Amino acid sequence: MGAGSIFYQSDDKPKISRTKARPLLRKTGSPIIQYYDYNIDQITCGSVRNFQDLEEPPAWFNVRWINIEGIDEDTVNSAAARYNIHPLVVEDILDVPERVKVDYYNNFNTVFVTAKMVKESEDDKLSQEYVFMFLTQDVLITFQEGKPGDVFGAVRKALEKPHSRVRSNDASFLLYALLDAITDNCYPVVQRFGEDLEDIELKMIDEPTGQLNRRVYSLKRELLLLRRSLSPMEGVLRSLLHELTDDSSHSPRSGRNAASFQEYPIPQGSPTQARSDDLITAVTKTYLRDVLDHALHLVDVIDIYRETCNELSGLYSSRQSYKMNSVMYILTLVSTIFIPLTFLAGVYGMNFDNMPELHWKYGYAYCWATFVAIAGFVMFIFYRHNILALSPD
Repeated sequence: MGAGSIFYQSDDKPKISRTKARPLLRKTGSPIIQYYDYNIDQITCGSVRNFQDLEEPPAWFNVRWINIEGIDEDTVNSAAARYNIHPLVVEDILDVPERVKVDYYNNFNTVFVTAKMVKESEDDKLSQEYVFMFLTQDVLITFQEGKPGDVFGAVRKALEKPHSRVRSNDASFLLYALLDAITDNCYPVVQRFGEDLEDIELKMIDEPTGQLNRRVYSLKRELLLLRRSLSPMEGVLRSLLHELTDDSSHSPRSGRNAASFQEYPIPQGSPTQARSDDLITAVTKTYLRDVLDHALHLVDVIDIYRETCNELSGLYSSRQSYKMNSVMYILTLVSTIFIPLTFLAGVYGMNFDNMPELHWKYGYAYCWATFVAIAGFVMFIFYRHNILALSPD
């Protein structure tokens, strides 16, 4: 979207709203506060410098999305004061990094999600950024650390289209869309890892080198980083779906040191279940299960690739041992041939006076003839017992 506040209607072309026109702010050191107010037919968006400058949404709005790029204490406190964000949530946002989790507050009327967003730089290096999401009945606030770029471009494009799924549903569906974008962004990254591993495997079989082994180690570290970002998403999604899990990421809390309560599933028909279902609708849960399937599939693929990295490292070690054994084999054959020759040379190199062979006229020629005969005999023994064919090469 362009700078300023953009207003869309289903039957009209995009036009600039005169009432809420503000430039998109990207000043270094200042958080970027972007807002999107929309329903199925209309949307208005823009940005402000301070949270206090954020006006109330229009009367026709169905969902408001506030995206804050950059963790600033004043901005977080201002958002907490306006939207009744729990102090523990404020503490979690300011104390980056936090573990990936889900917390319910205000008697299950609000939900706080911590997720990791994995991004790939131009030099194919991975980086991760924490994203904090605070959901109420009709407002979703996201806090990003402020690193360049995010993975929500597809969500913003969907918001531009009238009657799209995001525009046609509530704030919990927007939460799903963001979690889906975070998860789906990992697919091209994982695909690149698979292609790199196939290329390395072919080269490793032909000619293993230390550089290839270092590439394998680098990929293994990046796969571990990706897995640490994706694996906790299972607990987050199951918590939002109220499915039974061993993860303790779902923890309504009354204090920092309070014990986590594992309440999976929430009892059907209870007031808590009704309030939670109002916050996370049945439609959203249907789509969240799809995100869960994607996350589990990605984790499985990552585990396969990590195992492939271990196998390639083992292949490199095996090939290095193979080369070393080949060298030792050749050296052993050479040593076996020259050991008897060295013995004879040592015997006749003692320079005793009473050694008649030293005074023979053709003693030197006899010595070389003996050396050649012994070497030939040893080589014949090797050939007769097929020892030369046992060479690793």
